[in-house]
Order: sequence, then C-alpha cells, then structure tokens
Amino acid sequence: MSPAGETRAADSNGLAESCIDTFRKIYPVNKAKLGLPVITRSAEWGLIFRADFHLNGQPASEFVNRLICWKKDNGVIHTTFAIGQQVVPLSEEK
Repeated sequence: MSPAGETRAADSNGLAESCIDTFRKIYPVNKAKLGLPVITRSAEWGLIFRADFHLNGQPASEFVNRLICWKKDNGVIHTTFAIGQQVVPLSEEK
C-alpha cells in the first residue's frame, strides 16, 4: 500500500496512462477525483503507480482510497483499488 522503502521512478513505459485509463473506465471524471500520482520501483513488484482518490458525493474521511497499478518485467499490468484504507495519504508521504 505504501511506497515506503521504494525508489522513486519515472514512468518510462506508459504505466501511468494505462492505470489512469483503467481507473476512468470504472470511475468517470464526474464520479471521482484522482490525486497526484507517486511512481516507484520495487525489486519485488517492478514499476508501481499509486494515486489516492476521492469518490464525488462522499463525505471527507480519515480513510484513504488508493489506486495501485504495477508492471513487472513480463510487461503485464496489474491493478487494484484499495477502498477505505488506514494509511498515510500519498500527499503526506515523505
């Protein structure tokens, strides 16, 4: 869930675009606001895209919704939506 201990990385292979496209198929622009992404590299998981999001019409909460996509060396992109997590928002990560 958290990028702690991972190396910040640039999106050199279209992971961000693919991840955002998948997100928008489920949550159109008028249904959810996607925060600024954090892209890292993990020895175990490869390139990882994370962005917190807020569902429109939902009250503010101490819980975090997070979109996570990762692309391993075989080129397959995996996506998960973590809803209502008790984690530090990406905007507050150091």
